[in-house]
Amino acid sequence: SKPPVVMTKNEVRAVLGNISGIHLLMAKLLYGCGLRLMECVRLRVLDVDFERELIYIRGAKGGKDRKVNLPL
Repeated sequence: SKPPVVMTKNEVRAVLGNISGIHLLMAKLLYGCGLRLMECVRLRVLDVDFERELIYIRGAKGGKDRKVNLPL
């Protein structure tokens, strides 16, 4: 089997450089936190804990809750 294809830093910059507004925020969360699309869409302000630098994902894959580090 082939190894997964991973974008280079320059490719990531190029993609993010062509996105703006709320879509840029979502793309950065997807990439920086490893969120799945629907996890990102369902995020609420109270799910972000800036003090602990965490994002709480509720009802993730398999209906489980999880935490991810907030990329700073």
